[in-house]
Amino acid sequence: MLDDFISDQAIAYKIFKNSIIKNKLSHAYLINTNGYHKGFDFAKAFAKYLLCPNNETGSHECSVCHLIDNNSYSEFKVIEADGLWIKKEQTDELQEMFSMKSLSGRKVYIINGVENLNISASNSILKFLEEPEEGIVAILITDNIYKVLGTIVSRCQVINLNNVQVKSDDMLLNVGNQLYNDSDKINEFVNDSESINKIGHVIDFIEYLYSNKLDTLVYINKYWNDFFKGKDDYLFAFNIMIMFYSDVINYKMGKDIILSEFKSNIEKFSELDYNIINKILNLILEVREDLYSNVNLNLLMDKFIIKMEVI
Repeated sequence: MLDDFISDQAIAYKIFKNSIIKNKLSHAYLINTNGYHKGFDFAKAFAKYLLCPNNETGSHECSVCHLIDNNSYSEFKVIEADGLWIKKEQTDELQEMFSMKSLSGRKVYIINGVENLNISASNSILKFLEEPEEGIVAILITDNIYKVLGTIVSRCQVINLNNVQVKSDDMLLNVGNQLYNDSDKINEFVNDSESINKIGHVIDFIEYLYSNKLDTLVYINKYWNDFFKGKDDYLFAFNIMIMFYSDVINYKMGKDIILSEFKSNIEKFSELDYNIINKILNLILEVREDLYSNVNLNLLMDKFIIKMEVI
């Protein structure tokens, strides 16, 4: 329920509730999560509040809410990246679905990760936002508002969430909270028996690369290609690398680390100078950004390894 977020997101909660009470709903909201790990859950709770016939009583044990949870309610649609991108076919399907007359008088759609719209999809959704139809509410979610097209931002009411850090004794839960803004995806990650192994493979690669530099090219299959196949795998691996080196900085500063089960690895890298760590982090961010282009993954890794040689 929306009331579940009163404590974490008091300001955003009040904005949403007042917009409903005063009948001043915007046709489009852009939720900037600021790293809040339940950004998608918050957006979905707002969608439920808009669509649920029991929203006045706060009771959400109803058929509409169950349909929303199963993504099978005709007045509600969620769009997320298909791979790395949200594609035009997905936004076309949304517009076709929402062109039909609403039975309840209101329709709501969520675009989770709106910064991942490809060019065609961005143009498509922009036109949809420019010509809002009565009764349709868009809820766009981003982890980085600076990556969202300015023309899309300008057509939305921006809601900035508080970055509520959740610390747990469970390393995988802490990692999941950093990687995803959806509790279902976090739970899936935590309960996947391969998650810890995947993190371990990334850290093995980090250690081998830093110690052996260009020689890593010879052993790229052993330390990388055997575990990371496509762009989704690469994105996961580069996000873990960013997390690892950020932990190294935090360890040097006496702060908590996320990858707690790899503390000994982090401790070893803490001997590096801050300047070196920052150069490595900037390189990882640069190469991760290249993933969103149509690049050859093998060449991308070669580029990464070669650039690490001179750091």
